[in-house]
Amino acid sequence: LVLAAFMNAGPGAKFSDAVEYQFKIVPLAGDGKPEDRQKFFRVACSFSIDQRFGCALASPSGEILAEHRSTVGTLPPDAKFRVFAGRRRDPFFIDPTQVVKSRNPATPDAQQGKNSTEFVDVLAIVIEFDRSLIPDQRQYFGVYSEITNKRGNDVVIVDRMGRIEITNLTIGVA
Repeated sequence: LVLAAFMNAGPGAKFSDAVEYQFKIVPLAGDGKPEDRQKFFRVACSFSIDQRFGCALASPSGEILAEHRSTVGTLPPDAKFRVFAGRRRDPFFIDPTQVVKSRNPATPDAQQGKNSTEFVDVLAIVIEFDRSLIPDQRQYFGVYSEITNKRGNDVVIVDRMGRIEITNLTIGVA
């Protein structure tokens, strides 16, 4: 699982201590649809100001199945549940000029194939876990990520796709 939380991350970029970074893992029926959207496994990660963090894999009932604690930038040892959080090359390819053109054919032609994220770092959370940690025998799962505000009693979704650039770009050209 990979969540790119902050694009154009320079050497001083930090994960926020005001939000929770989450992956939701939804078991799917044979037809590819969730049987119950409210029953999902969840990986939740929180960071402190000094960039120590903890991530936990929880069952739909809230039982903690695995945990990992570390510091940003530290490579995790081999384990059934491990997490890397830190700067890495942006794995995403996007040509914003062509995205805008696809939404507005009147936009003048520009050179195609310009990757605006080439050689750019992102702050990312990368999670690897052994399938045996999820005690659900279904073959397929849907996965999505959210960044939510964790202050106060109200949970506010800050970004559902985990890809801030896409959210900004699609809102900006819609």
